[in-house]
Amino acid sequence: MTFYPFPFRRSSSPRWLQNTLVLAIATLAAAGNSCAAIGGADEVSAKLLETLGPKEQMGAWSVAPLPPEQDRMQAVHAVLLPDGKILIVSGSSLRLETTKGPLPFKPVNTKSYEATNNTAIFDPGVYNAGESTGPSTFKRIDSPTNPIDGKANDLFCGGHLHTPDGNVLFVSGTDQYSDPVRKKRWTGTVFANLFDWQTQEWKEGGGLRDGHWYPTLLPLADGRIAAISGWAANQDDGMSTWLEFYDWTKPPASAWEAVDIGDADNGPFTRPDSIDHYPRIHPLHDGRFLITGDGSGGGVRELKRTYFMKIDAAAATSSTPSVTFTRAADRTSSRRIYGTAVVDPSSPDGDVLLIGGQLSTESPLIGPILAPENRAEAVTTQMERFSPPTEGNPEGSWEIVPDMIGDRQTDARSNHFATLLPTKQILIMGGG
Repeated sequence: MTFYPFPFRRSSSPRWLQNTLVLAIATLAAAGNSCAAIGGADEVSAKLLETLGPKEQMGAWSVAPLPPEQDRMQAVHAVLLPDGKILIVSGSSLRLETTKGPLPFKPVNTKSYEATNNTAIFDPGVYNAGESTGPSTFKRIDSPTNPIDGKANDLFCGGHLHTPDGNVLFVSGTDQYSDPVRKKRWTGTVFANLFDWQTQEWKEGGGLRDGHWYPTLLPLADGRIAAISGWAANQDDGMSTWLEFYDWTKPPASAWEAVDIGDADNGPFTRPDSIDHYPRIHPLHDGRFLITGDGSGGGVRELKRTYFMKIDAAAATSSTPSVTFTRAADRTSSRRIYGTAVVDPSSPDGDVLLIGGQLSTESPLIGPILAPENRAEAVTTQMERFSPPTEGNPEGSWEIVPDMIGDRQTDARSNHFATLLPTKQILIMGGG
């Protein structure tokens, strides 16, 4: 198999801000729950060519022409549409402006449409075995507004998920930036927006019961979408305890129903616990969801609790879904902030894999010039595997797989991405 490397240009930004592209292909073996990582371009190429086949069968990397520099934008959200085009949404993108105030910078105004109007459609063109047979295009389109006053709805760090008809639901966004001087934290907007992929237009998605800054969105069996977690709309409320349900078949005014799970027995908000924002939540074969407890920070990092969440199937189409929780097995390590998670495609039981991440800290500044204070705060190469419940083990079990990404300190990473390949391998890419 031939590898087609991307051109790489050094950045003039500080070393910990520079982006690197590092690829790791891990082969996961279901038998014995073992895994092996192969590294080095020559070794990887030889092994893949020997066992898998040529690029015409296995795919190849290509570089699509980029738009002019002034038209480029950060892809905070990127969504593959049914027609093969890619919707890119960045909102305010945490952009800063200079100021003469207590801090040298302040965030852009999230209520300003000019500051949040950053949406584009990218058409990568037509490719065959890595060779372009059609041009790529990149065009800006209008960003959405909130339905109350028609002003901006900053989609930066909301949540998004496809509805069954191929449209894309965006839930919440940034209402207020964190401000350590004024002792304010992030808050989420109470709006939802729907992107129509056929007309490339935004539609009203209805109003939420609460804000959800950094929510996780879950597809349900009946086509509805559930939104959970994220910072609330009220500065003093912390993480939102409202689990909200969107019915794409209803008009916006009646599309949402909400259930408060803050006081649910055995739930993820049982004191002193609190799940993170963007929590890792995965479906199990028995119809329940596994909540691993971790995500992108904001929760109680020291606790190792995990949960099963069940949304009553009989009530799933009613206006008040029934939501219950039971405790799953405790984790073997502390929560992994900025890690990534997938369901193991080689496991017949649907094991959940938590890969890499930061242990015991959510600071984004750990790196070559800001070392962790201790090993407990290290960025890790570990994987943690969850084996679902069995008749003899109703809580399931957790297992640490050391050095899954590699055995060097530089193999550790956070804020990376994991993609399932047709070969049942997992492609781990990017991160810091």
